[in-house]
Parts: sequence; C-alpha cells; structure tokens
Amino acid sequence: MRLGSLLARSGLHGGDAHRKIRLHDLRHTAASLLLAQHVPARVVMEMLGHSQISVTMNIYSHVMPTQLAAAADAMGRALWGDKPEGPTDADEEA
Repeated sequence: MRLGSLLARSGLHGGDAHRKIRLHDLRHTAASLLLAQHVPARVVMEMLGHSQISVTMNIYSHVMPTQLAAAADAMGRALWGDKPEGPTDADEEA
C-alpha cells in the first residue's frame, strides 16, 4: 500500500492539499517523540540508522531542553536533597 493511502486511512492526511506528509516527516516526528519520552539518544540513533551519535544530536537537539532541565534538577536533588533550589544564605550560615 502506498504512503498516501495509509495516511488517508489513518486520518493523518489532514485534507490540506498544499501540505503533504512525507515519510521523512514521519521519521522525524517519531524520533522527536522518542527523545521527548526520554528514550536514550543512543537507542534513537540506532533505530534511525545514524552512524554517529553526533548526527542524531545535531538534528534532534531541539528536543533536549526539557531533558537538560531534568538533569539539572536531578543534580540539585543529589547535592541538596529534595529542596527545589540550590543552597540559600541560611544553608551557608549553618
């Protein structure tokens, strides 16, 4: 079955004659969704068939800001416990 037929049957075609969904668009969306769901970039790289992790990271780095914030929060918890922010003046006085 052709991609256009599959898209029409799935309701993804959208009816916009000016904007056709390409196979590449679906591939990019899948990779972005996987990374946003915290699937390791190495796994996504292998699924896409990229030869180097840098290729995947360069293309999909727009997905990473939320993961960077989560990593910073995890580091904060590791350093300062469950407090949402870093040390305060009161912590330095103790």
